[in-house]
Amino acid sequence: MSWFSYSRFGFLIIRPKLKCRSFLPIFGMKQGRNGGFVLVLVLVLMAALSFMIVRAQVSARTTLNAEESHLLNERLRHILTGSVLNSLRELANDENTSVDHLGEKWAVPRQYELPDETRVVVRVIDVNRFFDMNNMYLMATESPALSPERVLANIMTLCGDLAPQERVDALKEWVDPEHPGTREERYYMEQEPPYRPSRTWLASWREILLVQGFDPVYFERSPEDRMPGDLNADIIDQVSILPVRRTRPIPVNINTASREVMLGILGYEREPMVRYIIESREEIPFRSVEDLSAIAGMDVLRDVRAYLDVRSEFYTVEARAYSAVVTSSVMALARRGADGTIQVLRWVY
Repeated sequence: MSWFSYSRFGFLIIRPKLKCRSFLPIFGMKQGRNGGFVLVLVLVLMAALSFMIVRAQVSARTTLNAEESHLLNERLRHILTGSVLNSLRELANDENTSVDHLGEKWAVPRQYELPDETRVVVRVIDVNRFFDMNNMYLMATESPALSPERVLANIMTLCGDLAPQERVDALKEWVDPEHPGTREERYYMEQEPPYRPSRTWLASWREILLVQGFDPVYFERSPEDRMPGDLNADIIDQVSILPVRRTRPIPVNINTASREVMLGILGYEREPMVRYIIESREEIPFRSVEDLSAIAGMDVLRDVRAYLDVRSEFYTVEARAYSAVVTSSVMALARRGADGTIQVLRWVY
């Protein structure tokens, strides 16, 4: 019979009645009353060794899981990037880039499943359906008859903000390089840590959260904050932030813009006209902004013409993967020229 054996828990069990005397010289002790101490010491050492082995196994398993998750995420990123590029090619190959509408192939979300049951969803979003908040960056000499501040204030009101002017003024000061303010700048310098307005166009959604009056709560209203009637749209669904230079407003596409964006440009009093435009475009997309002259009149069209178009120039292509292990996404902001040439302005992983 052996001197020791393992229990079902993995611990070393010493059987002292079987020649236990042979272990004692190792510790420099005689058999006798010190034998119990030696036995306890050996058990403690073996328990500590078992603990270290288990801990090493757990650590190795954790590291392996992290590496497997990283490899899966990288694989999904590669697949998603390919899906985004395929959608951009489809945009580039659009047969008619002079008119864009939501009935085209690119506007239909697509989804497919990978062999491991991971679901992939790809969407192309027409960014010209939104009003670009960076239109506020226009110099006074470049601003059209209807100011971007007025359009943005109208849209914010339609989204339930009944006193938008202070926020609009703060945003104008943040991006305006011509007329730096003083009152708002003091506000920023009193923050912790202090900072200054950028005096140029907004770079991202993260930046607008630095502007006085804008915070995550403003863009994520709870049901209790919603107004009765038609003032219930979410501002996040009506505006965009395009970090590009411009000498004129980036227009909205009348074939894809929302009711709130169209009313923000044309005015609240033209609700019947906006409703007619939305109903008409579902059957036949507008081929020219001038087609609105018969509806709105030349005087109205002249004032708002700078904000309207029938083609789109900016797109966001978003691909997401959903699996039981990980969720991954890839997004590209792209600009399409009149000749179909695609320029990727930003990748987001």
